[in-house]
Amino acid sequence: MFNKIYLIILSCLLINFDIIPIASDNSDNTISTYKSGDMLFYIHCNMAWDFLNILKDINKIRVLGSSDSKSISNGATLEDRLSGVSALISGARIHILFNDIDSIFSDNKYVVFSRIINLIYPLFDIFTIHKHIEVLKNAEKIASYNKETNRSLLKTKFIQYGWLTVNKLAPYLLFAWSRKSNENINFFNIFKKSENLNLKSYEIFEITKSLTYISEALRKHMRFKAELGDYKNYNISSIKA
Repeated sequence: MFNKIYLIILSCLLINFDIIPIASDNSDNTISTYKSGDMLFYIHCNMAWDFLNILKDINKIRVLGSSDSKSISNGATLEDRLSGVSALISGARIHILFNDIDSIFSDNKYVVFSRIINLIYPLFDIFTIHKHIEVLKNAEKIASYNKETNRSLLKTKFIQYGWLTVNKLAPYLLFAWSRKSNENINFFNIFKKSENLNLKSYEIFEITKSLTYISEALRKHMRFKAELGDYKNYNISSIKA
């Protein structure tokens, strides 16, 4: 039930992704009130998306080295379904990108570049669906492998938690720092008030977000590597014998 609700929320959130205007109307580098509201709404959507992903990723990190096959299987099931949603996200983003290709040079080049880079993350999810399926099908073998070899993976978990935290918080912290520095806005209004939103602040968010997507893809790759370990070549029966 939780999985279904999770995916419905994600789908609703992503309807508005990447359809926001990315050009500035003003020569003073300040976005118009209408567009600044859209930009801030886009950031709010990203916040919600990241929050839901953090819950899923924390669970995946938590079961690293686990000897409970059910926990491993549940984590793989949720991520596998989320990867299916990522396929739809990628298709929508590619369609939007090429649909607006004629006006791409009149838009902000930093944001356009960031949006293109952003495609890496959902595409990575698509190309790693087989990894989720492998974990799901071999949950018992992985759990037994972890138990017999005493794989706690505490150091790996610590690194993964820290890496995830930096990836998720960096875009918002840098955006907040930029608004505070360039607009002298009250801290509590940074993510609330869209008036006088400086284009530079939004560019910083977009660029940082695209870089963290690349970092997240690398983090997930390392997590898969740690989760699977060498279970294929490990003969559990020989240990028991």
